[in-house]
This record gives sequence, C-alpha cells and structure tokens, in this order.
Amino acid sequence: MKNFPGSPNIPSAAWTRPIGQGWDAPYTVRYASNLDDGPWHGMPLGGFGAGCIGRSHRGDFNLWHIDGGEHLFQTMPACQFSVFEQSADETQAYALGSQPSEGLHAWQWSCPVIDEPSLT
Repeated sequence: MKNFPGSPNIPSAAWTRPIGQGWDAPYTVRYASNLDDGPWHGMPLGGFGAGCIGRSHRGDFNLWHIDGGEHLFQTMPACQFSVFEQSADETQAYALGSQPSEGLHAWQWSCPVIDEPSLT
C-alpha cells in the first residue's frame, strides 16, 4: 500500500460515507440475491459500517458491499483500487495495489518447458 500524503483532490465520482453512520435497513437486500451475507462481510472501507470488500480463493477483490444492502460479485484489478481519506483539515490518498512497473516478464521464470504429447 502506498500513501500519498499532502492534499490530494478526492475525485468527484468517489463514493463517500461518514464513519459511524448507520444503515436504514441492515441485512435487507433490495433484490433477490444468493449473496445475502449482510453488510459486515469483508474488509471495511472508510471505517466500520462504511462498506467493505471480500476476496476470493484466488486472492482477488470480488465481493463488494460498498452500498448497504447491495451485493456486487465482480473482480476488480487491485491496481485500480484507491482509498481517499478526509478529515476536517486534511486529505490523504492511498493506492492499495499500485500497478507494477514491470509485468510478469520481469519474474525471469526458470521452469523447464515440457513438450506435451499430441492428442491426435
């Protein structure tokens, strides 16, 4: 996680929710869903009660509870995920998974290549 101190501008499209604000109807989904595990599932974003995300068995972020009662099961690349924090006199931005400067080719794989038999 990288911290970008100073006074970053919080994007106007960013989702915000005051810390400690309750829900009108917790544990109530707005539509039929098989993912009704309540608003407290996953890692909190912006403080407890401000939404959260879950991770799959592969380690990707995929179960979103950003809006109370709404469940979204969709993978989002970690390099596109940021958190913005604002107090009375200061803002901070955090990139939770910044894009690596080099891709997988930089790993210098040392695995031997094995020719697989043809199925024909």
